[in-house]
Amino acid sequence: MAWVNNDGLVVLFDKEEATKAMAGEYPGAGPTRIVEVKIPALTALAATPTLLDDFTSIPDNARIVSVKVITDTAVTSGGSAVLNLGLRKLDRTTAIDEDGLIIALPIASFNAAGETVVLTAGVTYGGALLGTTITDAGLLYADYDTAAFTAGAIRVFIEFYIP
Repeated sequence: MAWVNNDGLVVLFDKEEATKAMAGEYPGAGPTRIVEVKIPALTALAATPTLLDDFTSIPDNARIVSVKVITDTAVTSGGSAVLNLGLRKLDRTTAIDEDGLIIALPIASFNAAGETVVLTAGVTYGGALLGTTITDAGLLYADYDTAAFTAGAIRVFIEFYIP
């Protein structure tokens, strides 16, 4: 069980207190930073946006350069699942853009283990936030459309810099 206190901090109890983080941030090339998030079970995603990590965010004033998806375990679906990835503000309820990083990436683009997809501004499946500067810090949220995922694990890398 978790809640946000009056200071805007997330307070965790019970098993959530010891839950392993699924995301982190590290330096990229030159001035860029990279947030990496693991989604070890795509089956955990819902048709409504699911928070991927409680404590890793894209900072305000970040200019989003690219999003890379690497498939760790083959991805399957009972239909033609598509992946969305976006951001919500740190309050966890206000959307920045819930498909602003990846919009409707079809399963055929990342279904085989080892497959890599790189999205930049203006490419198909790249969300509206790519190539832009966000004005609020955002937590990562993902969901599916069309059909649910039945298996698979991926890693997502979001590259950004602060101008």
